[in-house]
Amino acid sequence: MADNVLIKISGDLINKDGTYRFIREHSMNAFVVVLVGGGSDITDFLRENGSNSRFVDGTGRFIEDFEARQEARNILERNQHYVQDKLVEMGINAVVEIPVRYVGGVLCHENGDNMATAISINFSRTYVLTLPEREKELDGYNIEVVKISD
Repeated sequence: MADNVLIKISGDLINKDGTYRFIREHSMNAFVVVLVGGGSDITDFLRENGSNSRFVDGTGRFIEDFEARQEARNILERNQHYVQDKLVEMGINAVVEIPVRYVGGVLCHENGDNMATAISINFSRTYVLTLPEREKELDGYNIEVVKISD
């Protein structure tokens, strides 16, 4: 059976060559799912628009108004399409997902690191790619945090 690999990438890494080198390397011999975030862009949007949000321990950010949740989803979808297009352009075969679910028709954002941790049990390996200055310790199945600088 072929390996399946989950690679969660920070939205801050979608323009970094090292991100795509890492994905290419792992897609050579495995089925790869890329989970792309967008926390910094969402934070900037919320701040610029005066939208209320708060972080809830152990779960992530709660965005109070529905329109702001929709725009946060739109930001993630733009990142998803950007990464998909870049992977196709580079000839890299991978599926790109975002940490958003609809549960009973309710738009539910999920912290990307939390989602990666929760679903890591279903993957042969899970990598969480982040910026060098960020500290991350994730407790999941077979998870490795990788710092990308270029």
